[in-house]
Amino acid sequence: MAILALFAGCTAIGVSLARAPVGTANEFVALLDEGELEDAYASLCPAKQAEVGFEEFSADMARSTEISDYNLSAVSAGIGDLVLVTGTVDLSGEPRNMTLDVVRVGDGWQVCDYGRLN
Repeated sequence: MAILALFAGCTAIGVSLARAPVGTANEFVALLDEGELEDAYASLCPAKQAEVGFEEFSADMARSTEISDYNLSAVSAGIGDLVLVTGTVDLSGEPRNMTLDVVRVGDGWQVCDYGRLN
């Protein structure tokens, strides 16, 4: 019984920890969906902002206004402070797979790499 309780507790902690990166990924896509590119860019981790300027980011996300639905809900891998969040994004009714790299930055999570919507 104690082993079962320990396993259930560890599973609950793992699920709880996965919710934060998934929430961060969905918030990022929601900003894209709403056309809030400046806010979406500002939510990226500092390393990604240093790598990609706003102009390039805007060009990469040009089709984000065509998002009709999205569901990022799966954590496919986690290595240290990096979590890969996967799911689908519908562009004008055409489903596309998307993976976002979400990293722990301080006490929170930020998208540090995004799937281009091409």
